[in-house]
Amino acid sequence: MDSKNKAAPVDPETEIIPVFVKKQVFYSPAARRGLYVLVLVAFLLAATAVGWQWGLARAAKPLPTAAHYNTSAGYASSIATELARCGQENGEFGPGGTLQVPVIGQGVFQRVVRIVANGGTTYAVDPFTGKVVQPLTSLQQHATRDCRYAIQEYGTIPQNTVVLTYDNSPTAQWTPRLLGILQAYNVHATFFNTGTNILANPQIFNAEVSTGNIVGNETLDNPELTHQTGAQARQEIVTNARIIATTAKYQSHLFYTPSVGTSEQAVAQNLFATLVGQQLGFADVNLTNAAWDYQVSAHQLPSLQRNGAGVVLVIHDGGGSEANTLQASINLIRQAKGLGYQFMTIPQLLNSQDFAGPVAGPVQPSLNDRVGYMLYWGPHILQAQLLQDVMRYMTIFIGLITVAWILAAAWGRYYNYRKPPVWHPDKVSVLIPAWNESKVIRRTVESILRYHYDFEVEIVIVDDGSTDNTWEILQELDAEYPSVKIYDKENGGKAKALNYGLFIGVTTDYTLIIDADTIVADGETIPRLGRWFADPKIGVVAGRTKAGYRGKGVRERMLAEFQSTEYDLGIAVLRTAQDWMNGIVIVPGSCSMFRTALLREVGGFKSHLIAEDAAAGMELRRRFPGMRIRQDITAVALTEVPLTVKTLCNQWRRWNFGVMQVMMEHREIFVRPDKYGGLTIQLWWSLYGLIVPTLLLPVTYLMIVITAFNHNWFNLLIYPLIFIIYRIASTLVSMVIMREWMNPLTAIWYRIINDPLQIYLAVTCWYKVLSGNVQSRKIWSKIPRQGTPHEATKASTKLQPTLVARSPRHQVDEDQVTAPHGTDAPADGVIGSLLR
Repeated sequence: MDSKNKAAPVDPETEIIPVFVKKQVFYSPAARRGLYVLVLVAFLLAATAVGWQWGLARAAKPLPTAAHYNTSAGYASSIATELARCGQENGEFGPGGTLQVPVIGQGVFQRVVRIVANGGTTYAVDPFTGKVVQPLTSLQQHATRDCRYAIQEYGTIPQNTVVLTYDNSPTAQWTPRLLGILQAYNVHATFFNTGTNILANPQIFNAEVSTGNIVGNETLDNPELTHQTGAQARQEIVTNARIIATTAKYQSHLFYTPSVGTSEQAVAQNLFATLVGQQLGFADVNLTNAAWDYQVSAHQLPSLQRNGAGVVLVIHDGGGSEANTLQASINLIRQAKGLGYQFMTIPQLLNSQDFAGPVAGPVQPSLNDRVGYMLYWGPHILQAQLLQDVMRYMTIFIGLITVAWILAAAWGRYYNYRKPPVWHPDKVSVLIPAWNESKVIRRTVESILRYHYDFEVEIVIVDDGSTDNTWEILQELDAEYPSVKIYDKENGGKAKALNYGLFIGVTTDYTLIIDADTIVADGETIPRLGRWFADPKIGVVAGRTKAGYRGKGVRERMLAEFQSTEYDLGIAVLRTAQDWMNGIVIVPGSCSMFRTALLREVGGFKSHLIAEDAAAGMELRRRFPGMRIRQDITAVALTEVPLTVKTLCNQWRRWNFGVMQVMMEHREIFVRPDKYGGLTIQLWWSLYGLIVPTLLLPVTYLMIVITAFNHNWFNLLIYPLIFIIYRIASTLVSMVIMREWMNPLTAIWYRIINDPLQIYLAVTCWYKVLSGNVQSRKIWSKIPRQGTPHEATKASTKLQPTLVARSPRHQVDEDQVTAPHGTDAPADGVIGSLLR
């Protein structure tokens, strides 16, 4: 049998420390939790859909004042079709030689009547209520042209009277100023409001009502009703009525359909809208021959004469320029008052026409009103206000947080390095786990051995059952360098390899953990990490990891620069501030030094967690509350980074999910700031970083789409520009803290890579958490090795440090490890002080 595959016996006289392997955090057998979550989500979606349909049905119910005769939503459409066809066949010629529908009477309001002959008299009858409106004269009967239906105009304005109306209200820019003008001249007007405008400006709408003006219904969002079905058109009007009732506790039975073209064309095109409003009990205020459409230009003044005919003036609230709108209203009021005209509102005119029911006034909103309001308030506020408010406040919040991190990092840099210790340990172990690392392992080992140190160094390498020629290379290193100790074990994963080396191979009080693809940047990396252990409360010192090989081609270099920026900014700003607060969350497994006794005391690294390095730091802080974790930004190591999008996504997904596992494993820290201090704050910040991409980044891009759709180019550019400025500011501060050059221009294209990546990571990681679909532990997850020398290693000279005695090769395949004797003798006092 090959000696590599044969397990060596374990010395029974030594102490056995078992490492128990638990199932992964968030694991659910057969992903049952995922099934439960799916069922729950399906139930909630179904309940939401049912509730939504129920709400729509409640909201679409006709108002109490609607007609109770011929209530079908399609009845109005059938009348409109018949009347239009009869007008085309038998109607009078209008402008342009076109045939028009028959019209009887004259006035501001219009309605459709049915022509009914009874004996020798012909009557105009409301087709929805059956009420006789009036008997027809012979001239009016002739005007009907033998059609079964006709349009009746009614509501003549008294002489020397102006009916002032504004449509498309309320608007944030114009309406408050118009209300001020009306109050100044003691004039009341009629404002026709759309539901979407009311939802966007509820305070302004209430101001219209509270100042004594009249409000009317101009549908929910002002569509062309002729292109809608009867049910859709009815919903437009009814929903707006419910919004009016709920917002201002006000009811109005005035319905206004904007005109298109000349008055005759407006009558024909708005015929269907008139019928829908009439069926619902509304009086249709339309632009007929008695109305004059005022186009909001200061020089367009109506030809008012003293003792002249009454006129309806419709001013488009929100059209034109501000100066024209306001000045036109002022000029109009002054001219009318100067000629002795009286101002009348629409209800005052309508009350004289024997209109059935109240025209406008206070009302208590019903359940249907509130349901209809909520159905459209939610989506509208989400789109028009909530999303904008979220973006605005999150931008301010992120700005404040950026400033806070910068200040904390700057202070941390000054405070931590004003008098760094000059102490160094007597011995240091470098522990390197390896699995199929034939391309990089020699480079890593020799990067350590080429420098002189003032202390002894041993390198412990554990081959975790590699299937390439890693073991042969380790044998060569073992023969070449007396300080190298190599071990071979059955494949069990990085955490088990680390634990085996920690308990079997390490013989010093300080252990540097370094990845097989990582090299030390210079001869100061290890001494700078070790110097902080002069303070007995220091348990871990994290090094600074930088991106090494940057790849070839634009795509690889862009990905490498992106990751380099993340490494630099994450350490320079975030972790320097965390260091000052004693709140370092992640101890990087690529380059960190541990106090050996403490790491052994907590059982080493946890194999049931993906992010074993982050878990180790958390476990030490929980077991030893008095312990401190330091970050040394001058102790630099260079590591390989992913150079493809797929590899980058896989690596960062593993990191993110690993951090989520660690948070769950050590959730006590969230609620014990008295015990863990700054670590509690930093853990909450890390949780925020996991939640924000899930919620706010999709919202951000939704806002971008909505903003582009609304042609709001200012907002479309301002938010990305602000975040670019934040990133540039962070980069410049990092340059000061790190004392080295960083490319601030990466902030321009940074979000192109970061935002889609963060959304992907958030979705996939939260899916794993909620579903429990955590597959069997992929015990070695690493990026493809490039094996390309780093710039720092090319011109180096191979130098031998002072080394400890060489140890023979070991191999085990058991899940148990043995601690060497005598290495922890001075640790008892340290552990005791940290537990207090």
